[in-house]
Amino acid sequence: MRALVIQTAFIGDVVLASATVESLHSAGFEVHIMVRKGNEQLFADHPFIRHIYVWDKRHKYISLLSNLRYVRSIGFDVVINLQRYGTTAWFTLASGARIKAGFRTTIASRFYTHSILYSTATPEHEVERNYRLLSSAVQADAKPPRLYPSAADYEAIAPFTHQPYVCIAPTSVWYTKQLPMEQWHDVIRALNTNVYLLGSDADSPVCNQLAAMAGSLTTNLAGKLSLLESAALISRASCTIANDSAVTHIASAMDAPIVTIFCSTIPEFGFGPLSSVAAIVQTTQTLSCRPCGIHGLAQCPEKHFLCARSIGTSQILSAVNSISTLRGM
Repeated sequence: MRALVIQTAFIGDVVLASATVESLHSAGFEVHIMVRKGNEQLFADHPFIRHIYVWDKRHKYISLLSNLRYVRSIGFDVVINLQRYGTTAWFTLASGARIKAGFRTTIASRFYTHSILYSTATPEHEVERNYRLLSSAVQADAKPPRLYPSAADYEAIAPFTHQPYVCIAPTSVWYTKQLPMEQWHDVIRALNTNVYLLGSDADSPVCNQLAAMAGSLTTNLAGKLSLLESAALISRASCTIANDSAVTHIASAMDAPIVTIFCSTIPEFGFGPLSSVAAIVQTTQTLSCRPCGIHGLAQCPEKHFLCARSIGTSQILSAVNSISTLRGM
């Protein structure tokens, strides 16, 4: 039996989709996956994925049709579409698969053979939502997300692991999901340990400024590591601290200690940490404006950004200390 998993959203969504890959593999399927260009590196040399289909959204329909021709020529028994938008819904319907499953979020979704409603109104994790979709179509056990850095990935990060360290991912695509830099600076100074800043190439200038402010114990690695090298580094860290962002999900997929800070978003949306040792930090104030959106916004609609600014350094340090206690450090 051959199955295709489709998740063409952002890095964090793709990491969470790895749980579906694990479930399908455990049920005996030959597993393939389709992701947007750039995210394929998450599954380099993956032990359970036979083939990765890459959708280059710069050449949207040309790339999609090329992938569709290949998918149809291979022949799939099952397509599980975890993406919730129309383009991948039509792709799923045109795949030729006997079982076509997806969330009931578009007009095209009414033609799936199996579908369920998607909602963030109940406190259900995204991995659980994905599993409900999967289990509506095939028999498979629930599995956690997992990534597989290679020996070369661990070798690449070895020079950074000679002393205890904390990883921090201080940025987000969305302004309102990101703790302000001055607060990150206070946290780093209070930690008084080796800190590695993680992020993309685009995050590097901000991380450079933060590293310069924070002092000699802080090193900017934003844009310098691949996603799987970052996963390897996170797996060896005393703790990782991140916004509600992809790094939280990478830590979860490595079952690495993680502290996740929620600013404008809330854990109840279903994107909290899944690691066996994890903590959540959020404002203790009751704010009528929070949450202001599931994805975050480019600026605070109320102009005060209290959901982030009211989070104290002591709250974050307390969460880090609780991680250390749970790990017996």
